Amino acid sequence: MSVRRATSDDGSRIQELWRAFCVESPAPSYIHVPEVLDLDTGTVWVAERDGTLAGYVMAAEERGVVELHDLFVLPEHRRHGLARGLIAAVAAEWPDATHLRLVAALDALSFYGRLGFEEESRRLAVPMATLRGRLEKADPGRTFGSIHVQTDDLGGIERAVRQFVPRLPGGSRGSIVAPPRNGWIGIYDDVIERDPRQLRRLAKELGDRTGGVVFAFGVEEGAVTRFILFERGSVVDEYLSVQ
Repeated sequence: MSVRRATSDDGSRIQELWRAFCVESPAPSYIHVPEVLDLDTGTVWVAERDGTLAGYVMAAEERGVVELHDLFVLPEHRRHGLARGLIAAVAAEWPDATHLRLVAALDALSFYGRLGFEEESRRLAVPMATLRGRLEKADPGRTFGSIHVQTDDLGGIERAVRQFVPRLPGGSRGSIVAPPRNGWIGIYDDVIERDPRQLRRLAKELGDRTGGVVFAFGVEEGAVTRFILFERGSVVDEYLSVQ
Protein backbone atom coordinates (compact mmCIF):
# COMPACT_ATOMS: atom_id res chain seq x y z
CA MET A 1 0.00 0.00 0.00
CA SER A 2 1.26 3.49 -0.86
CA VAL A 3 -0.17 6.99 -0.56
CA ARG A 4 0.90 9.89 -2.77
CA ARG A 5 -0.33 13.21 -4.06
CA ALA A 6 -2.70 13.02 -6.97
CA THR A 7 -1.76 14.51 -10.31
CA SER A 8 -3.82 15.48 -13.33
CA ASP A 9 -2.97 12.08 -14.82
CA ASP A 10 -5.12 10.49 -12.09
CA GLY A 11 -8.18 12.51 -13.06
CA SER A 12 -10.17 9.86 -14.90
CA ARG A 13 -9.57 7.21 -12.22
CA ILE A 14 -10.53 9.59 -9.40
CA GLN A 15 -13.68 10.44 -11.33
CA GLU A 16 -14.57 6.75 -11.28
CA LEU A 17 -13.89 6.56 -7.55
CA TRP A 18 -15.93 9.71 -6.98
CA ARG A 19 -18.92 8.23 -8.83
CA ALA A 20 -18.66 5.08 -6.71
CA PHE A 21 -18.51 7.25 -3.60
CA CYS A 22 -21.66 9.13 -4.65
CA VAL A 23 -23.53 5.86 -5.16
CA GLU A 24 -22.53 4.56 -1.74
CA SER A 25 -22.85 7.77 0.25
CA PRO A 26 -26.27 9.25 1.21
CA ALA A 27 -24.63 12.69 1.16
CA PRO A 28 -22.31 12.83 -1.87
CA SER A 29 -19.40 15.21 -2.22
CA TYR A 30 -20.15 18.86 -2.82
CA ILE A 31 -16.79 19.38 -4.57
CA HIS A 32 -16.52 18.83 -8.31
CA VAL A 33 -13.50 16.60 -8.72
CA PRO A 34 -12.13 17.91 -12.03
CA GLU A 35 -12.01 21.49 -10.75
CA VAL A 36 -9.84 20.43 -7.83
CA LEU A 37 -7.51 18.41 -10.01
CA ASP A 38 -7.19 21.07 -12.67
CA LEU A 39 -5.91 23.46 -10.04
CA ASP A 40 -3.25 20.84 -9.26
CA THR A 41 -2.66 22.36 -5.84
CA GLY A 42 -1.74 19.09 -4.15
CA THR A 43 -4.85 18.95 -1.94
CA VAL A 44 -5.81 15.51 -3.25
CA TRP A 45 -4.10 12.28 -2.28
CA VAL A 46 -4.58 8.78 -3.66
CA ALA A 47 -3.92 5.34 -2.21
CA GLU A 48 -2.66 2.47 -4.31
CA ARG A 49 -2.73 -1.22 -3.48
CA ASP A 50 -1.56 -4.10 -5.66
CA GLY A 51 -1.04 -1.67 -8.54
CA THR A 52 -4.60 -0.35 -8.34
CA LEU A 53 -5.63 3.20 -7.45
CA ALA A 54 -8.11 2.16 -4.74
CA GLY A 55 -8.94 5.31 -2.77
CA TYR A 56 -8.58 9.05 -2.51
CA VAL A 57 -9.00 11.93 -0.10
CA MET A 58 -9.54 15.68 -0.54
CA ALA A 59 -8.78 18.29 2.08
CA ALA A 60 -8.30 22.01 2.56
CA GLU A 61 -7.00 24.14 5.43
CA GLU A 62 -8.29 27.46 6.67
CA ARG A 63 -7.28 29.30 9.84
CA GLY A 64 -5.73 26.24 11.41
CA VAL A 65 -8.63 23.89 10.74
CA VAL A 66 -8.39 21.18 8.10
CA GLU A 67 -11.65 20.23 6.40
CA LEU A 68 -11.62 16.73 4.97
CA HIS A 69 -14.13 16.84 2.11
CA ASP A 70 -14.02 13.33 0.70
CA LEU A 71 -12.48 10.09 1.87
CA PHE A 72 -13.29 6.97 -0.10
CA VAL A 73 -11.73 3.53 -0.47
CA LEU A 74 -13.16 0.81 -2.68
CA PRO A 75 -14.91 -1.86 -0.57
CA GLU A 76 -12.65 -4.67 -1.71
CA HIS A 77 -9.57 -2.74 -0.54
CA ARG A 78 -10.83 -1.76 2.86
CA ARG A 79 -9.39 -3.24 6.06
CA HIS A 80 -5.89 -2.78 4.65
CA GLY A 81 -5.06 0.57 6.22
CA LEU A 82 -5.70 2.72 3.14
CA ALA A 83 -8.11 5.11 4.84
CA ARG A 84 -5.76 5.51 7.78
CA GLY A 85 -2.87 6.19 5.41
CA LEU A 86 -4.84 8.85 3.53
CA ILE A 87 -5.74 10.63 6.77
CA ALA A 88 -2.09 10.45 7.86
CA ALA A 89 -1.06 12.18 4.62
CA VAL A 90 -3.53 15.00 5.27
CA ALA A 91 -2.35 15.42 8.87
CA ALA A 92 1.28 15.54 7.75
CA GLU A 93 0.54 18.25 5.18
CA TRP A 94 -0.58 20.75 7.84
CA PRO A 95 1.44 19.99 11.00
CA ASP A 96 0.44 23.27 12.66
CA ALA A 97 -3.32 22.77 12.22
CA THR A 98 -5.34 22.51 15.42
CA HIS A 99 -8.25 20.35 14.25
CA LEU A 100 -9.42 18.13 11.42
CA ARG A 101 -13.13 18.06 10.63
CA LEU A 102 -15.20 15.79 8.39
CA VAL A 103 -18.72 14.54 7.76
CA ALA A 104 -18.88 10.81 8.51
CA ALA A 105 -21.24 8.12 7.31
CA LEU A 106 -22.89 6.21 10.16
CA ASP A 107 -21.16 2.95 9.30
CA ALA A 108 -17.76 4.67 9.54
CA LEU A 109 -18.21 6.14 13.02
CA SER A 110 -16.36 3.33 14.78
CA PHE A 111 -13.34 3.79 12.49
CA TYR A 112 -13.15 7.53 13.15
CA GLY A 113 -13.78 6.98 16.84
CA ARG A 114 -10.68 4.81 17.07
CA LEU A 115 -8.67 7.73 15.69
CA GLY A 116 -10.01 10.06 18.39
CA PHE A 117 -12.74 11.86 16.45
CA GLU A 118 -15.68 13.04 18.58
CA GLU A 119 -19.14 14.15 17.55
CA GLU A 120 -19.22 17.94 17.13
CA SER A 121 -22.62 18.27 15.50
CA ARG A 122 -25.24 16.03 13.93
CA ARG A 123 -26.18 16.18 10.26
CA LEU A 124 -29.76 15.15 9.52
CA ALA A 125 -31.55 14.20 6.30
CA VAL A 126 -35.16 13.52 5.38
CA PRO A 127 -36.74 12.44 2.08
CA MET A 128 -38.60 15.43 0.65
CA ALA A 129 -41.77 13.37 0.20
CA THR A 130 -41.75 12.53 3.91
CA LEU A 131 -41.06 16.12 4.87
CA ARG A 132 -43.89 17.48 2.72
CA GLY A 133 -46.29 14.95 4.21
CA ARG A 134 -45.38 15.93 7.76
CA LEU A 135 -45.60 19.65 6.98
CA GLU A 136 -49.08 19.22 5.55
CA LYS A 137 -50.33 17.75 8.81
CA ALA A 138 -51.66 20.04 11.48
CA ASP A 139 -49.10 21.03 14.09
CA PRO A 140 -49.76 18.88 17.17
CA GLY A 141 -50.58 20.62 20.40
CA ARG A 142 -48.73 20.32 23.65
CA THR A 143 -48.49 17.07 25.61
CA PHE A 144 -48.39 17.44 29.38
CA GLY A 145 -49.42 15.65 32.54
CA SER A 146 -49.16 15.42 36.32
CA ILE A 147 -49.61 12.92 39.14
CA HIS A 148 -51.47 13.48 42.40
CA VAL A 149 -51.05 11.26 45.46
CA GLN A 150 -53.59 11.23 48.29
CA THR A 151 -51.26 11.71 51.26
CA ASP A 152 -49.71 14.35 53.49
CA ASP A 153 -46.36 12.53 53.68
CA LEU A 154 -44.29 15.01 51.66
CA GLY A 155 -40.93 13.53 52.67
CA GLY A 156 -41.99 10.02 51.69
CA ILE A 157 -43.16 11.16 48.25
CA GLU A 158 -39.98 13.16 47.68
CA ARG A 159 -37.88 10.08 48.49
CA ALA A 160 -39.98 7.94 46.15
CA VAL A 161 -39.67 10.46 43.31
CA ARG A 162 -35.89 10.63 43.76
CA GLN A 163 -35.77 6.84 43.53
CA PHE A 164 -38.18 6.23 40.66
CA VAL A 165 -37.72 9.17 38.26
CA PRO A 166 -34.03 8.47 37.33
CA ARG A 167 -35.17 5.04 36.10
CA LEU A 168 -37.57 6.55 33.56
CA PRO A 169 -36.34 6.69 29.93
CA GLY A 170 -35.98 10.15 28.48
CA GLY A 171 -33.60 11.88 30.88
CA SER A 172 -35.56 13.95 33.39
CA ARG A 173 -34.41 17.56 33.70
CA GLY A 174 -35.93 17.84 37.18
CA SER A 175 -39.03 17.12 39.21
CA ILE A 176 -41.33 19.30 41.31
CA VAL A 177 -43.10 17.80 44.31
CA ALA A 178 -45.71 20.28 45.53
CA PRO A 179 -46.60 20.51 49.23
CA PRO A 180 -49.87 18.85 50.33
CA ARG A 181 -53.03 20.69 49.41
CA ASN A 182 -56.38 19.40 50.64
CA GLY A 183 -54.73 16.05 51.29
CA TRP A 184 -53.10 15.66 47.85
CA ILE A 185 -49.45 16.02 46.79
CA GLY A 186 -48.76 16.93 43.15
CA ILE A 187 -45.79 15.65 41.12
CA TYR A 188 -44.63 17.42 37.95
CA ASP A 189 -41.78 16.25 35.72
CA ASP A 190 -40.87 16.88 32.07
CA VAL A 191 -40.50 13.15 31.32
CA ILE A 192 -44.07 12.34 32.34
CA GLU A 193 -45.25 15.41 30.46
CA ARG A 194 -43.52 14.33 27.24
CA ASP A 195 -44.34 10.62 27.34
CA PRO A 196 -47.77 9.34 28.49
CA ARG A 197 -46.25 5.87 29.03
CA GLN A 198 -43.96 7.23 31.73
CA LEU A 199 -46.89 9.08 33.32
CA ARG A 200 -48.65 5.74 33.79
CA ARG A 201 -45.47 3.98 34.94
CA LEU A 202 -44.55 6.51 37.61
CA ALA A 203 -48.12 6.73 38.90
CA LYS A 204 -48.27 2.96 39.31
CA GLU A 205 -44.92 2.85 41.12
CA LEU A 206 -46.04 5.58 43.50
CA GLY A 207 -49.26 3.66 44.13
CA ASP A 208 -47.29 0.51 44.88
CA ARG A 209 -45.02 2.43 47.27
CA THR A 210 -47.72 4.31 49.18
CA GLY A 211 -50.45 1.69 49.06
CA GLY A 212 -52.95 4.52 48.60
CA VAL A 213 -54.81 6.41 45.91
CA VAL A 214 -52.92 7.97 42.99
CA PHE A 215 -54.49 10.02 40.22
CA ALA A 216 -52.65 10.57 36.89
CA PHE A 217 -53.90 13.21 34.47
CA GLY A 218 -52.56 13.97 30.99
CA VAL A 219 -53.32 15.79 27.76
CA GLU A 220 -51.77 14.30 24.61
CA GLU A 221 -50.95 16.58 21.65
CA GLY A 222 -53.43 19.14 22.89
CA ALA A 223 -56.38 16.97 21.93
CA VAL A 224 -56.71 13.71 23.86
CA THR A 225 -57.41 13.77 27.60
CA ARG A 226 -56.51 10.80 29.77
CA PHE A 227 -56.89 10.10 33.44
CA ILE A 228 -56.00 6.96 35.38
CA LEU A 229 -56.98 6.23 38.99
CA PHE A 230 -54.77 3.79 40.89
CA GLU A 231 -55.37 2.25 44.28
CA ARG A 232 -52.54 0.26 45.84
CA GLY A 233 -50.86 0.22 42.44
CA SER A 234 -53.82 -1.26 40.55
CA VAL A 235 -55.97 0.59 38.03
CA VAL A 236 -59.50 1.10 39.35
CA ASP A 237 -60.67 3.55 36.68
CA GLU A 238 -59.39 4.97 33.41
CA TYR A 239 -60.74 7.43 30.86
CA LEU A 240 -59.52 8.37 27.40
CA SER A 241 -61.32 11.01 25.37
CA VAL A 242 -61.88 10.64 21.63
CA GLN A 243 -60.11 13.21 19.47
